[in-house]
Amino acid sequence: MARGAVDGPTELDLAMRRAAERLKYERLIEAQADYLEDAAHRWRQANRLRHFLQAARTCGLPETDALQAWFAWAHARCEDLDPLSAANRGDLQAYAAALCAPPDLGPPDPEEPLWRDMGWLEPLLDDASPGRSAQA
Repeated sequence: MARGAVDGPTELDLAMRRAAERLKYERLIEAQADYLEDAAHRWRQANRLRHFLQAARTCGLPETDALQAWFAWAHARCEDLDPLSAANRGDLQAYAAALCAPPDLGPPDPEEPLWRDMGWLEPLLDDASPGRSAQA
């Protein structure tokens, strides 16, 4: 082994990986807030459209094949928009599952703000996954 060679990750490497994991988790929390706002907006929109469709069905329009086809398309559109529809519930479950196990990273390194500001954590984000640095 060459002089000065390192067998594994250094303490600095591990600290930066933990910092990257912490940053990744913070971004997940931000994405959760964005998802919540977007989901609530889409839910309100889908329900507003459903109410309109109910009114349109009862307003006395003649029931033509074209109108029935349009109502079918519009109801499908509402289902696509609605985050609580059967087709979209998986998104909500995935976001909920992501929050179930926050990484246990310990206290941040005093240099972490510098690493963030300099962008040094960005290349590590692809490699950061909860629990990975604890195993490294």
